[in-house]
Amino acid sequence: MSFRGEQRPEPGRCWIRHHPTAWPAPESPWIHLAKGTWGPDALVRQVPPEDGAATLEELGRGSLGKAPDLIYLPPAPADLQAARGTLATTLRSRGVPVLVQEVLGVEGAAKDAVPAAAASPQALPAPPQPALTQAATGRGPQRTVLDPTPVLLAFAAGGLGLEEMVERLAEAEPDRGTLLWPLLPGISDDPKLQARACEVLAAAGAVRVQPLTPVLAPQDCRSLLEAAEALAPREGSAAPVERLDELHRALFHSAPLDERAFARRAAAAGLDPLAPRPLPAVPGSLAARRRAAGRLAQAADLWLRLGRRESTGSALFRAGRWIEASGHDPEALVREGNLVLLASVEAFAGQDRRVEALLWELFDPEGAAETPFADLRREYLA
Repeated sequence: MSFRGEQRPEPGRCWIRHHPTAWPAPESPWIHLAKGTWGPDALVRQVPPEDGAATLEELGRGSLGKAPDLIYLPPAPADLQAARGTLATTLRSRGVPVLVQEVLGVEGAAKDAVPAAAASPQALPAPPQPALTQAATGRGPQRTVLDPTPVLLAFAAGGLGLEEMVERLAEAEPDRGTLLWPLLPGISDDPKLQARACEVLAAAGAVRVQPLTPVLAPQDCRSLLEAAEALAPREGSAAPVERLDELHRALFHSAPLDERAFARRAAAAGLDPLAPRPLPAVPGSLAARRRAAGRLAQAADLWLRLGRRESTGSALFRAGRWIEASGHDPEALVREGNLVLLASVEAFAGQDRRVEALLWELFDPEGAAETPFADLRREYLA
């Protein structure tokens, strides 16, 4: 078994390239970060709990391909945390970057946090791997994403007050990772709620948040309502029923939410809503090529979010993919002043000057004459 789910790394999907199609999912509500949708329904196959440990061990022994990229490990049941920790360590020992998702519990602690005893598990014996991964000299980075979906659902259903809800977020030690903010109609879209949450997160030491607008099918909306109802207070008052009715209307009849509005509030609180692409710990130019491709993809993403010409954004995405697939070291090209070579590359289609400026800004910010990415970021978050 291997990570059969594969997609292009994009800023709005946490830069994930590989994800499992079969996984032992937890009972808690969660958002699938790779597909950007309701987690329990996003898997091709949900592995029964009794087979979970064997599945995770098998994933750790599988082939990673010629140039493995960021691997997504979804949340898992509490009794499989040690096994998932071992899998993450095994993957990182091959130089591969890993994204580990934790679901925050309504009671305050991370619902699926890795026990202390499993924080540094021993890696599984690795099978023979391609030369790239055998040559890895360091451990791949781990990015932890904290998913507050159950806490937000409890707040929307009346099971938690506003201050109780943000206190749960602060108790999760948000400084140890990126906090996901799923933009769900009627649940997490209130501007005052967002501003207060960002303020509390910043005070708790958080550095980065990741806004994400899930793509919800009608069945996903019904599952969200069922999860919210399970978290509503049981004192028999009419208030929870009214709130659930309001939530039903919001989920089924609201327009898609604006990630930029949340990103602005996060930036105003001192949080970073634009995470860079995680890089592999391998020798050679691969890390530099992916760093350049990530910067161009971020620039393209911001360009399109700002409503600018679609053809230019597509060209920037295309240029990033070409650089990543090529054998050219973009950092060396900047250092040696040879970025003029890019002008002859068909993939850049007249965007060579813009690409050149973005690469100069990335690899030699002091020597760069222009700051196109900083300008896009500033405008997007203004």
